[in-house]
Amino acid sequence: MKPIKLESNDGKIIEVDTQIAKQSVTISTMLDSLSQDANEDEDPISLPNVTSATLSKVITWCTHHKDDPPPPEDDENKERRTDDIPAWDQEFLKVDQGTLFELMLAANYLDIRGLLDVCCKTVANMIKGKSPEEIRKTFNIQRDFNATEEELIAFLVNEIDDQGFSCIYYSLCNEFFTLCEILISYGANLNRDQNGTSLLHLMLAMDNYASATFLIMHGCEVNSLDSATSWTPLHLLVSKKNEAPIEIVENLLKNGARVDIIDSCGNSVLHLAIENNNFSAFKLFLDQADGSAMSVQNHEGLWPMLLAFLTQYSSNIKCPAPFADFALEKKDVDVNVNFFFSLGRSCDKFENGDTLLMALIRCQCHEGIKQLLLCPRLDVNRVNAVDESTALHVAIDTDSQSLALLLASAGADPNAIRKHLIPISSKSDVAISNPFDDELLCDRIAPDGASSQASSGLESELVEDLKTPLHLAMEKQMSEVIEFFLQESKISSVALDNVDCEGDNLLAKALWTGQTALTEKILVGCASIDSKRLLFDPRSKRPNLLSRAIERCNTAAVELLLKFCSPEDFKDSSPLYLAIIKARNGEFASSEVTVSIIEKLCNALFDPNEFLPDGTTLLWLALCMGRFDIADILVMDFFL
Repeated sequence: MKPIKLESNDGKIIEVDTQIAKQSVTISTMLDSLSQDANEDEDPISLPNVTSATLSKVITWCTHHKDDPPPPEDDENKERRTDDIPAWDQEFLKVDQGTLFELMLAANYLDIRGLLDVCCKTVANMIKGKSPEEIRKTFNIQRDFNATEEELIAFLVNEIDDQGFSCIYYSLCNEFFTLCEILISYGANLNRDQNGTSLLHLMLAMDNYASATFLIMHGCEVNSLDSATSWTPLHLLVSKKNEAPIEIVENLLKNGARVDIIDSCGNSVLHLAIENNNFSAFKLFLDQADGSAMSVQNHEGLWPMLLAFLTQYSSNIKCPAPFADFALEKKDVDVNVNFFFSLGRSCDKFENGDTLLMALIRCQCHEGIKQLLLCPRLDVNRVNAVDESTALHVAIDTDSQSLALLLASAGADPNAIRKHLIPISSKSDVAISNPFDDELLCDRIAPDGASSQASSGLESELVEDLKTPLHLAMEKQMSEVIEFFLQESKISSVALDNVDCEGDNLLAKALWTGQTALTEKILVGCASIDSKRLLFDPRSKRPNLLSRAIERCNTAAVELLLKFCSPEDFKDSSPLYLAIIKARNGEFASSEVTVSIIEKLCNALFDPNEFLPDGTTLLWLALCMGRFDIADILVMDFFL
């Protein structure tokens, strides 16, 4: 055969007979793929990993062995000998340490099995019988060793070149698995080279799945961590935006790969599989993992179950996989866990102590919520672990009436009381000016009857708002939600007399927000219960609703209460006296409002002849105030 041209990495071109060159599997493969003849005019074959001096030595060795039979297949059970090196090879390899290792690396890169074998045996023979100190001098090893011969041979086999790569790395890159077997027999490290780089990670990063499989099947460490990301091989496989090769995933899992290891960002392989839409791998992971793995939060606070729903029901992903559906089928996956932020962290997808359902509501994942509500393991009334709010609270808080109705239909409790902390408001039923500073002193009466005084300055005291979902719905005027629970079949289960931190029950909220129709429905609906529970709550010891309506100068509220109640309901108070006092203090918006409210009270048969503690009457009080318009109303009512 005509010679071919080989170009070393320093640019020197060497001609060599084709038959001799083809002892290198690497060169033979190149020739076959390029369909190259041995023509002098054709471009040389570039060998970027071999110097000209080393290439010349390799050609010399190949020329001598050109008529040798092919080396036999490697036998794992065959004893490894180092005393069978041919005499010519022994003489050929009497070179300095640097040249010997260059030949070893070149033989590995060029896939010349015979040359690599005698190089490894020569290194082994150079170590035999020598003390550690002699070995260090022979090979110019700077490290201090106290090791066996086998360990020293392994160290030399694992030496890296000036580019930082070992012999077995090159063998794996080129899928020279026979050479890999030889290197392994001499102690090549399958896990990390002397730079600490994981070979399995490198092969997977290059999509070299054949070499990755070789490493896995030969017992490499399948849970090794990348030094930069703390990724395991499984993390790396599912980190790409395409389906991971399922055979490799299965091989890793069969050989002990763990799915519970988290990376430097707190992500498990479940997080990454969902984020990158790797559904096949996700199913394998979840089959292997305990159900609690779906509740592990990363450093952003996100957990796989939440990501599964957000991914499956995302409008931004084309053909999303059914991650959530598959996870819900696993009975050991807990859908009622409360989640918390790591210290100093926050998340826009949920609040501290939220459940999965609450987080989905905050994300407005309507379709995902519908699917989750079908899960028999879901507790729709599970409370937030911090403020005891329910999913129904969250739906109303986020202004989603449609979700609130969906939860109500699924059995959400309208009576659950949350304990969300809020600053004390300066608007109190009883507030007096403090002449000594700029703060306001608020004498507050809690719903349990306890009295407390606190400043509402810059460092306001926090109190629990004690709101039920219906309190919130009334404040946000979500009439459909209120009406759902005021149905005849449901109103008996609604605690209409629950009061919030301001002492307001549901009727009071309806009155103060001007929702006349709902107010009437509540008053009609509560006919079967003691109306005093709504008009006057003995637990809070606050003024009754009529008195509070007068305090607020709310004529419409007064009119509504008088329409459905009688003076007997307010026999322990004096609404007329309160209205006249408000008029004296000038707190009514106008004289017409004063007259209107007092007329309505008189028309409702409130006694204008009521005696005051000092023995005077309401009429006398009006005359003393100079409010003859009020006196006229009282006199007319007396004669009528």
